[in-house]
Amino acid sequence: MKRFVFLSVLAVTLAGGVFAQEIGSKNWLSADLSLMGAGVRYERVLNDRLSVGGTAYWDTSFFSDSYGINLTARYYPWSGRFYGELGLGYGVTSGFQSDRTIDFFSFYTISGAMISPSIGWKIDVGKLGGFYINPFINIPMVLGTDIDNEHNSQFKFGFSSRFAVGMGYSF
Repeated sequence: MKRFVFLSVLAVTLAGGVFAQEIGSKNWLSADLSLMGAGVRYERVLNDRLSVGGTAYWDTSFFSDSYGINLTARYYPWSGRFYGELGLGYGVTSGFQSDRTIDFFSFYTISGAMISPSIGWKIDVGKLGGFYINPFINIPMVLGTDIDNEHNSQFKFGFSSRFAVGMGYSF
C-alpha cells in the first residue's frame, strides 16, 4: 500500500509539469460516481495553486461502507490540473474485522473525525472552464468510537478507499 501511494504521488509530480494548464474559473461544482457510491463537491479557487471547498459522499462495497462530509483544501503543484487534497470533517466507516477472541469475523461501525487525503486530475472538456471531468483516488480515514453489540464503546481507527470520477461545471 505504501508503495502504491508513493508511486501515485510520484506520477502526479512528474506529470503535472507536462500537462500544466491555467485555472480560468473561480467556482467549480461537480458530482462524482464510484462503482457503488456518489458524492457532491464545491471548490472555490483562491489562486492558481490553492483552492478551498467542501464535499459530501456515500460509498459502499461488498465488505465496507463509508460516508462523510468534509471541508477541503487542494494544492496544485504546478498551477495545473493535477492536485493533492486534504479533507477534514465527520465520517462513518463500517465493515468486517477479524475477531481473534471468537475466531470469526465481526461487523464494526466507527464514527468520528475524518481525515481524507486525495490525489486527482481535472480535465477540461473543450475550452478552459465550463464542463470538466475529475478522476481521483480518496482514502477516508476515521478516528472515533466503535460501539459493539453489548453497547461498549472503544476508540478505533478505520479507513476505506474511493476510486471515483467526478463530472461538473466551472463558472
